Amino acid sequence: MAGAISNLIDCLFYGIIFNKGVRFINHSWNFYEGISNIFYKKGYSFFLCGCVVDMFYVKLLKIKMPNYIPLFRNVELKFLNVIFNLADLFIFMGVIIFCLFKLFSPQAGFEPATP
Repeated sequence: MAGAISNLIDCLFYGIIFNKGVRFINHSWNFYEGISNIFYKKGYSFFLCGCVVDMFYVKLLKIKMPNYIPLFRNVELKFLNVIFNLADLFIFMGVIIFCLFKLFSPQAGFEPATP
């Protein structure tokens, strides 16, 4: 269910918020090179005309070390560079929420001891 919902969201909005994507024009698929950018200036397509994308690349932190540090001169450190599948992320979040509800909900038939 979560995967289907994320694919529906991709189809609805991907063409509006990204600047590149696979398009079906004149009975053939037109692919693109490079990485598409989010909220560029204008989307490549219209509402309900986006392609379904399952994998996202997220770069959360990038640090370039200064030249005055001898061992790390001109070293670029990348933290939390992740590629993830949105549908799998929603399924994982659903399992975590389910486990939290099972863990913290009162059990049926359990009565606390009275002093």
